[in-house]
Amino acid sequence: MENIKDYILKTEVEEINAAVPAPKAKPKVSYETVFASGPDFAVRRKTPKTSMVMVIIVSKGQFYIKDESGGGTVQNLYEDSLQKFVSGIPDGGYAIRDADGNTPNWITTLQRDSCWRDTLLQTINDEGLHPYMKNDMFDIREVENSYRPDIPHAEFSAVKFAFGIVAEHLGKAEAKHLVLSPSGVIHSLFYAYRSFNNNVENVTLSSFEQIHARWGIEGVRQFLTMYLETPVLAFPEGSVFKNLFARFDPTQKYNRYIAQKQVAETVFDLQSMVDYMFCECTRQGYAENPSGFWAQWSDYMNQQYLLYGEVRDKYSEHLASDEQVLSYRCSKLKMQASMEQFQKASEFLTNFEYSNGAYCMLAPRKPDDLIEEGRQLSHCVGSYTDRVAALDTFIFFLRRLSDPDRSLVTVQVNTDGRLGQVRGRFNRQPTPEQMRFVEKWHEKFFKNAEVKVA
Repeated sequence: MENIKDYILKTEVEEINAAVPAPKAKPKVSYETVFASGPDFAVRRKTPKTSMVMVIIVSKGQFYIKDESGGGTVQNLYEDSLQKFVSGIPDGGYAIRDADGNTPNWITTLQRDSCWRDTLLQTINDEGLHPYMKNDMFDIREVENSYRPDIPHAEFSAVKFAFGIVAEHLGKAEAKHLVLSPSGVIHSLFYAYRSFNNNVENVTLSSFEQIHARWGIEGVRQFLTMYLETPVLAFPEGSVFKNLFARFDPTQKYNRYIAQKQVAETVFDLQSMVDYMFCECTRQGYAENPSGFWAQWSDYMNQQYLLYGEVRDKYSEHLASDEQVLSYRCSKLKMQASMEQFQKASEFLTNFEYSNGAYCMLAPRKPDDLIEEGRQLSHCVGSYTDRVAALDTFIFFLRRLSDPDRSLVTVQVNTDGRLGQVRGRFNRQPTPEQMRFVEKWHEKFFKNAEVKVA
């Protein structure tokens, strides 16, 4: 026979359990794609007692939820109705795909979280985006959690043309990102104009439409080609735009920038900026090296901030020489403090001097040598004085043995021994003969040897 105390405790537990009703099982929820064609789709949500269909027909501007189990009533798509519809979706989302494997061209999954719901609602309610969605130019994944209502909506034909050129270069998926995402090319120019032109509060015309109006179709093509072939980072963070517009901090080393909130007060007109990037880039001999032009323009801005605390000349007609003059003046400010350090670096670099045949490889002896090299060849090596002094990079001069004082080609070697930039006048490539000499010299001193910095 059970112990009386155990019997009483057991009975109390059984009575408590009997008094508390078992939790009701949640109704099973399933989803199925009714149809998916182009930008349009419909998804059904079913439980044992209910059936609802969410209909999104971008092509006709129709967005609603139909209750198939409640007399066919229809309600508009808004936050509460959408939240209820997606409440049963599992983690990872529901993939919108019909029996034939079709999926909408701008959205692939339904999700539960509120950020996704907000993005979806703002997207379908933004009629300016509908042409992009209809033409397979938009992907909601590019703007999730960062919806931007200022995506350009004006002359759609110009943007569509730009999209086609991007797609030719990179493919449709990449084109969607570059054209409309918050870091994309069209959006970035538009963003830069709004952010950095203090005289403008509301801008509705996109940058590409302005380019299209000024230059026509061929102008857009040339500008996009230049953009796509320029190895800059994603716009606008970390990009040439940030370099141009963020105030330079002279206390930091090697072009580091302070917080974006301290943006310079310089006013840049978008059309003038684009004209300069395109027209002057070509006129001043940078057509084959647009990234070099943008980098030099950025350096030119930074040097003005360093010397004057402001930008006094935004669009130099002689960028290479003007940048070299400022580079020289900036270098002079640093020269006294770094002279001793530079001398030690020079002594180390002379270990790699070399001559053979018609050419010789020389090391800089003083900071002025770098500045004069940059002046003669119209490139930016004059700004490398600090880096050479610190042996953060190695710079050498390729000269003719018969004329060793005349600049010919500048050679950069990384501290791990890898060959870096090899540039002649206006950043041009060396001749095949010069390049063979450089490669032979590099193989002799760096290819199979560990570089030990003194």
